[in-house]
Amino acid sequence: MTQVLPVPAIGTVFGDIEIRVRYAETDRMGLLHHANYLVYFEQGRIELLRAMGRTYKDVEDEGYLLVLARIEVKYKRPARYDDVLILRTIVERTTGVRIEHRYELYCESKLLAEGSSTLACIDREGNPQALPSLLGKPYCLTLKGVAMFRRFLAVWCLPLLLAILPAAASFAVLASLPTAARDFYLESITRLDQLILAFGSFLFVLQTLFAWRALTWKNHGFDERADSWISHLSQAAEWFPLLGLLGTVAGILQTFSSINGPVSPERIIQLYGPAITATGSGIFMALVNILPAWFVLAGRDLIVALAGGVLPKKEDKAS
Repeated sequence: MTQVLPVPAIGTVFGDIEIRVRYAETDRMGLLHHANYLVYFEQGRIELLRAMGRTYKDVEDEGYLLVLARIEVKYKRPARYDDVLILRTIVERTTGVRIEHRYELYCESKLLAEGSSTLACIDREGNPQALPSLLGKPYCLTLKGVAMFRRFLAVWCLPLLLAILPAAASFAVLASLPTAARDFYLESITRLDQLILAFGSFLFVLQTLFAWRALTWKNHGFDERADSWISHLSQAAEWFPLLGLLGTVAGILQTFSSINGPVSPERIIQLYGPAITATGSGIFMALVNILPAWFVLAGRDLIVALAGGVLPKKEDKAS
């Protein structure tokens, strides 16, 4: 099963590794022993440095020793034998002689533990010394170029863009209609049309605001507090075609009640106009208010993919 992990902030230096819990690492209760979390954290630091093209051995051979000055672990959920874990190691801060890391350990996309540590750089005599150039300021600027631009787009630009795309799509639909049809609609608009358009536009504005919030990335996932509101508002839009149908019936009745003898086609069209416009108003407002929910569902996958996160496979979603 592919695990879904949070999207790190822009500019973050991090690395993910997969770890399978071995039998020898568990205690009598069958749980991963608490001391082994520290071993995993060390493994995460080693592999993060290796991903940058260097190894701890290279650094030590050059006379730079990194000793542990502080470490902290917060245990949230237990891990068990044969669990497949994902450890994310993040560079929090570097100074002249220190490196601060943060760790997040996941299983099936759930946070099991998090921790932090501080490494100090010393020489072989135990005296503090400056970090090598690779582990100094450049260590916190590894993510740049295309990767940083992609994350900037995903975390900041895409949520706003996806939130306003439904409005752009609505205007595109209006612009694609024949000019004569739009003119006839505007000339024949009724109070019921105005009610449908006003109420529908109000719901659409609310959905746009909630969609922007739902597409915003928080610490460990998207902000899902707006999801229920988006769902309720999009369901409320299903009433608009019924209101349009009511206007259609009213237009037909108006046409029939006004016929007393021969009537010109122009007069029939004039009387029947409200029936046509009401149907159009209801269908258009229903379409407009369905779009935000769809853009939220599709946009979240797009944001995670563009930012370099991990997406679940289709079979994982279905299970």
